[in-house]
Amino acid sequence: MEEQKKKTFGISDRYMRKLHKDIVLNILIILVFFILFNILFQDHPNYNVIRIVLIFVFLVIGVLVIISDWYRVQKYASIYYKVTSNYLEYFDSKKTVQYPWSHFKKVRLDKNKISLVFPYEFQTEDGNFYLHKQLGEQEILIPMIIEKVRSYAEIDPEIPDIFQPKDSLLDDIKRMI
Repeated sequence: MEEQKKKTFGISDRYMRKLHKDIVLNILIILVFFILFNILFQDHPNYNVIRIVLIFVFLVIGVLVIISDWYRVQKYASIYYKVTSNYLEYFDSKKTVQYPWSHFKKVRLDKNKISLVFPYEFQTEDGNFYLHKQLGEQEILIPMIIEKVRSYAEIDPEIPDIFQPKDSLLDDIKRMI
């Protein structure tokens, strides 16, 4: 039985765990500031009123921060790339963009994008794009894309060989003949 290749690539699990940890850390930061302000104002003659205001203010801030963090987690969880036989599909949590393989013109290494793990620019008729920098398993996705666009696009020779799809034995024999 042949192993089925993965076709959909989302944000890395490591980054998603970080986003979940951010929710907890933001709650802790809000609690620390709440305690700090309580200690700061405890000797004030109107402490009871101030304490009620602090509880209300920090409760509102806490809820808003949790909601914004939750939306951020949901947004990143929905981002994905999907490799199909006819196109590369990208969903950015708002819209879906499909890049047909025949529209790819060039795949090149962009040395100015040092913030990206794999700074490969994909040039298409519809515009240029880079893979999302928090995308998981880019080392699997990039060769899949290059394999699909190889007959349509110019591939930069500076892209390492490990990302270049390997020719089959039959292709090697045909080249030798």
